[in-house]
Amino acid sequence: MNYPQILRPNSNESVLLPSGQTVLIPKAMARFAPWRRPIKVNTYGRKQVLEWMQRPAFAELVVLWTLEHAGWHGVWVDSYRSKYRVGLMEEAPVDLPPPRKIMIDSLRKKMGKRGGVWDVYCWNDERILFVELKRGGRDRIRSSQRLFLEAALNQKLPLDTFLIVEWDLDEAGAG
Repeated sequence: MNYPQILRPNSNESVLLPSGQTVLIPKAMARFAPWRRPIKVNTYGRKQVLEWMQRPAFAELVVLWTLEHAGWHGVWVDSYRSKYRVGLMEEAPVDLPPPRKIMIDSLRKKMGKRGGVWDVYCWNDERILFVELKRGGRDRIRSSQRLFLEAALNQKLPLDTFLIVEWDLDEAGAG
């Protein structure tokens, strides 16, 4: 897969699935610039506000907008509020195109729950990509995310459909 430079995997992460099988998921290490101006947006419970092309963003949006800039379409999967977003909280949620909604609904049905879908869901023609973001040293893959991954793999989605992005702040602001 041709990833944008900032999302190019440089390792793999070993993920233990609920079935006991272990899979290797491509993993990118990224540094994002913090937002250095006054924060005038809903921080969604004090999420770190970052900067993407002079716009405030959360890590999920930095990844989504980076992929969109590279020709992909997609959404931030706001599992907590059961919404799909393409912008900050101040922007209205969006609906998924019918074929994309059918696929994600099918995976949720296999899982038996709504939560666990990875943070960013993108598509480019027939290629799809699920990205899970983890803040370096603060975050780990949760059991519901392992369940989602296994349900998707059982539906014959290839391993390169998934990407883990471990991110941290670029205090120099080079983002």
